[in-house]
Amino acid sequence: MIFFVFFAKLKCMDKLSGEKLQPGSVEQKEKEPKISYHFFYSPHRTAEDAKNLEQAFQEADIYVPEAYAHTPATSELTRGIADGRINPKDVFNKDSFRFQMGKIFYNSYKPIILVDISKDDDAELLRQDDQADRFFDQALELFSNGEFDRALIKAEEYADLFSRVQLQREEIIKNNLKVKIKEFIEEHPEYGQKEEVRVLVSLGSAHTSLYRDLKQKGLSVSREFNESPAVCPSLTEACRRKVFDSPLKNKKDNDELLVRGILEYFLGEYLKTRTNNTNKINRVLRMISSQLSLNDIKKISDDFAKSEQIDIFLELKKFNIHLPKSEQEMDEILGIKQK
Repeated sequence: MIFFVFFAKLKCMDKLSGEKLQPGSVEQKEKEPKISYHFFYSPHRTAEDAKNLEQAFQEADIYVPEAYAHTPATSELTRGIADGRINPKDVFNKDSFRFQMGKIFYNSYKPIILVDISKDDDAELLRQDDQADRFFDQALELFSNGEFDRALIKAEEYADLFSRVQLQREEIIKNNLKVKIKEFIEEHPEYGQKEEVRVLVSLGSAHTSLYRDLKQKGLSVSREFNESPAVCPSLTEACRRKVFDSPLKNKKDNDELLVRGILEYFLGEYLKTRTNNTNKINRVLRMISSQLSLNDIKKISDDFAKSEQIDIFLELKKFNIHLPKSEQEMDEILGIKQK
């Protein structure tokens, strides 16, 4: 998936006190600003997932968005939005995360720097990510066909490969972040003269290890989530544990996390029709799936194979679990008070 990002053209001040500073010169180094990084974590499926991003964007000097598999064509489009030539309403679905981002970037002229993996430079890593997606698709098919044990194996293969890809991807992001921010400041003296350059980095909630790593290196970092508590689906949690090198010690617990992730996919497809709040969906998914054991989910897999059409409502009723039929019912389950 390509996440559109927005690049703004800024005029470069070539002279300072009448003399042009060369990148890396002694005069420039003496005036290097403090660089602070603020991480904004959120899902990136719907416009609602982007809430609170605008305030963080307005407070930043430089914006670094998640830009998976970006291309030169993506940059051209986003530059057009950033300098006001292209209106996001003419390009994106109004309910999408990209549309909301576009509204924030539209006519902003704020510098946007891409540090994520690109389609041209990271083809092998993208190929591996595609393979991980195929493992997950196979796990879903096997589960639906009642081949529970094989589905579990494929889910494990998915989590192993996906987490390895993310580790490599995040290393690339970290390296590019350091290099490209430095290069930008050196090439734009007006930023080099600031006491502090505030860099906003927005990513999916699965990438919190980047914040942790920069903090451990002693950099000036902070973070926020678009909602609290922020919750990931079970399969994402399994991948995060591999990235953080903190897997569940008990194999049974790990297997439960994986198969709950498979089941949550089917539940999630339904809940997406009830709300645009992805974090709310994730919270309900985890609450429901946590009530089911490994054997319970195996029985659901067996029943899927016997049915011509998957009826997730019927399957959960067998365990005295009822899916919420509206966002209001989701709020009641989560204890969210109506405004």
